[in-house]
Amino acid sequence: MASPRLSIAFVAYNQERFVEAALLAALNQEGPGYEVVIGEDASTDGTRARIEAVLARGVRPHVEVVRLYHDRNLGLLGNLNAVFERCRGDVIVCMAGDDISYPDRLVKIAAAYAADETLMLVTTEVRNVDEQGRPFPDQPRPARDRVFGHGLMTKGVFAGAPVAGAAASYRKELVTFFGPMPPDAGGDDVCYFFRALLLGQARFLSEPLMDYRQHAANLFNYAIGGMSEDEFRKRDLRHLAAHATFPVQWKRDLECARRGGRIGPFRHWLLSGRIGQHGRRALLTKHAMETRPWAECLPLAAALCWRHGDFIKAIKLLWLRGSPAARKRYWARAWARRAAA
Repeated sequence: MASPRLSIAFVAYNQERFVEAALLAALNQEGPGYEVVIGEDASTDGTRARIEAVLARGVRPHVEVVRLYHDRNLGLLGNLNAVFERCRGDVIVCMAGDDISYPDRLVKIAAAYAADETLMLVTTEVRNVDEQGRPFPDQPRPARDRVFGHGLMTKGVFAGAPVAGAAASYRKELVTFFGPMPPDAGGDDVCYFFRALLLGQARFLSEPLMDYRQHAANLFNYAIGGMSEDEFRKRDLRHLAAHATFPVQWKRDLECARRGGRIGPFRHWLLSGRIGQHGRRALLTKHAMETRPWAECLPLAAALCWRHGDFIKAIKLLWLRGSPAARKRYWARAWARRAAA
């Protein structure tokens, strides 16, 4: 299969300190011609001026730059929708205004797509760095290259795929088939990873191909270094609340794939169950950790049991609600997982 045409979706908002290095990395990728679509989301600092200063130095002739400078802030999803729509490549590679892509990121992603036409998404390992670009001592544990897809025996909405939008790339077909993300989609990665698995497969490349900057202004991901335990707990509960809302968009995309003839009745039934199970697990976990009234917890546990056959998980979460010691162990394990992520 021929190598796909590539577009970089470069999005920035209030990243004056980091955007110069991030944009230079996007403009100096190896390989043949590609385009860089810059979505600057009405920053209130000097982000746009820094971008213009970089572009004023000149761009290599095989790199096409498209400016999408918004007059008002659209938010991350709105900015991505506008940039994705403008991208003309077969594959869209995501880059943020605070991360640094390595020079060979584009060519290695393109090679993965060229080798397997069923791939709708390719994501990679990252190296976590702090605000100054210094690597954290504890990096993600080594993994192996894998291909993920929804199957009868796979578990979960994402079929085990690691979800990280900062390192992701998508076929443009996902944009044209499903359309823009609505404001309540939750997050770009949880939306597009599910879309990719509906229409094909996802591949994870185990080689780190970018520096993923962790700082206080990160919207979703964060490192726990310097974070109080109380703040960590608040963020974790917000994370659970978000996961309880994701099924709304997944159901819309599932119906779109069914109407478009991309999935059959059995797969529609199978994924409907996984979507419901994911949302109920997240909400019951949040309720348990907040020690919400039993009248709110028991109906969710019953639904997990009778709708999804998830008896063991339901019992564990009810035990979590009733046991202070179990909740203490939960926070200890969550803290340890985040530290090692």
